Amino acid sequence: MNLRWKNSHVGLIAGLCVLFAGVGCGQTQRGETVHQVGPTGYDLANPEVFEMNGVLEEISGITLFQGNPDTLFAQQDEAGKLFFFALGDKKPQQIRFGNDGDYEDIAISGEDVIVLRSDGSLYRFPIKERHGKRIESVTTWKKPFPKGEYESLAARADDSQLYILCKACEIDRKQASTTGYRFRLAEDGTLSESVSFSVSHAQIEHYVSLDGKPFQPSSMAWNPHTGEWYVISSINKMLVVLDEKWQVTGAYPLDPKRYIQPEGLAFDNNRALYIASERGKKGKWAAVFKFPFEK
Repeated sequence: MNLRWKNSHVGLIAGLCVLFAGVGCGQTQRGETVHQVGPTGYDLANPEVFEMNGVLEEISGITLFQGNPDTLFAQQDEAGKLFFFALGDKKPQQIRFGNDGDYEDIAISGEDVIVLRSDGSLYRFPIKERHGKRIESVTTWKKPFPKGEYESLAARADDSQLYILCKACEIDRKQASTTGYRFRLAEDGTLSESVSFSVSHAQIEHYVSLDGKPFQPSSMAWNPHTGEWYVISSINKMLVVLDEKWQVTGAYPLDPKRYIQPEGLAFDNNRALYIASERGKKGKWAAVFKFPFEK
């Protein structure tokens, strides 16, 4: 396994601001065009790039423990394993928590890690067990949500609740919105306080066209510094920002040549944004992209 590090700052092509929604342009005193791509403070065209190879070529979810940027926690969509490493490490540490399966996202709530499987099943275990030979204390919720495909899971540090978004659910087939759920995992193994909400496709299209496709999220994260939700879609190749009432406040296209299969999101205590992308069928490598916050 080789986890190579690569740092790149890639410039934008001229005129990008008029081709895509969500891109602002300005003029410097020297007359040079300034391109700003992405939500306020984040230039999606100029990331720090950390290349992932080997076991993390299928990286499909990332998170941080209490916003600490020293260690990134991740899972990939084929193995029931938790991976953890510092960006730039040559080899990630890993520990098994379950059988192989289609695992899609990861979150940390309090002292627990929660992993989402594509059918909506959830797996919870203590983060402190990551240094053992195998995680033994795993609680499982088998398909607790309506039938569908799920890839987005997130936690908020201020309310001890979890949030999940449909990727492709039966409930959304005849409506122009994407359904989500807010809930708690009870100690007795039940799902408590499950409340549904939705993301309007029409609101997204106010900023970026969906080209006749439904919006299919592949990851989500709560920005604790602004109270906003960030949702990424690999299929739609875009990043969507929503307020606390799930109203869309911005949408930004992602360059498909760089973001081959983006399926992970996280924020650290320094306000940096992280996007993880799988290698996919056409990519040369998977990567974690880091975007330091620019005031």
